[in-house]
Order: sequence, then C-alpha cells, then structure tokens
Amino acid sequence: MNAPVSRLPEDPRGRPGVDDAAAELHAAGEALCRAARVLALMTKSLPQADLARRPSGSSSQEPAERLSGKQLGAIRAASRRAGLSRDRLAALLDQLTGKEEPASLTRADASLVLDKLSEMTGYAR
Repeated sequence: MNAPVSRLPEDPRGRPGVDDAAAELHAAGEALCRAARVLALMTKSLPQADLARRPSGSSSQEPAERLSGKQLGAIRAASRRAGLSRDRLAALLDQLTGKEEPASLTRADASLVLDKLSEMTGYAR
C-alpha cells in the first residue's frame, strides 16, 4: 500500500507533465491512507454506545415524512432561478424551517420552502 511509485515511462505522444501528475496522485493516495488510518484509530477509541447513537447517512424521519426526490429537485431548480448561492439557500432554509440542508427537510418543510421560492421568483407551482 505504501510502496514507492516508480517513474512512469516516457509518454509516447511527448506530453509534458505526466511525471508531475503521477507524483500528485501518489501524494494524494498517501494522504488518503494516512486519513484512513487516523479515522480507524478514532473509531476504535470511541465507545460502542457512542457509535450506536451517531446518526447514519440516512434521515431519521419516517419515509412518509421525508421530502420526495421531486421536491428536492424543485427546491434546487427554484433556488438557482432565484439566484441563491448555497449559503443564501441555507440561510433561507434555516429561517423558514430551522434546518440548513435541503435533504433534511420534511415534505411539509419542502412545501413551505417551495412556496417561498415561487414567491421570490414569480413562478407558479
């Protein structure tokens, strides 16, 4: 895993920078390996009870309460039409729902946000 990378053979098309790219990829790979080792050490040091309490990547909401994929897409499209950056969208979501990430909204939250974005852009839903 940490074996040294040998020098690449000359590029047959004579493109410069192949060795530089290989060196960058090697350095990035080593950094990822170091990060994985640190993460593994950190995970081992946590008590199992803490690991069980940590939220997983999926939402803790019931499936019927989670916003739909269509709602999420509509929020993203409407926010682009409104010219909102990610930070401004997060601020709007926080103001309206107390949540900053569109994916963490409920269906009711998403409906509220879509109504506000429609009002801002003049697009009817």
